[in-house]
Amino acid sequence: MIPIPDTLKAHLVAICAGGALLVVLALLGWALWLRGDLAAARTDLTVEQAAHNSTRAELATKITANNLLLADQRMSNSTIAALSGQVNATQALHREYVTRETARRAMLASATPRPRTPEETAKVVDNATRRAAADMLNDW
Repeated sequence: MIPIPDTLKAHLVAICAGGALLVVLALLGWALWLRGDLAAARTDLTVEQAAHNSTRAELATKITANNLLLADQRMSNSTIAALSGQVNATQALHREYVTRETARRAMLASATPRPRTPEETAKVVDNATRRAAADMLNDW
């Protein structure tokens, strides 16, 4: 083994200590850079979470509004169906009325007054009752 002079040993120790110091400083710089990058990432994450929560709240509002519109539409559809049924029933009653009124007018137009025979006078009701019945039929 070759003896190493003390001055060379001192230089080697200084070089190693300087290299170790450089490595420590580099690691410290890298750690500080990572810490800053982590803080930026946390800030970005907070901003993204706030935007996400805002979007989620907006979506919930729109879903609620949509559900209200659907409920209103269902109610309107049932109201329309009920009104349509009433219109159909009213139209059927009107057609029935027109048919009956046409038949009544035809009957009244074909009626002719004539004198009653003595036999009819004995069997048929009196004139006042007959007129009351005729008035009732005419009002119908």
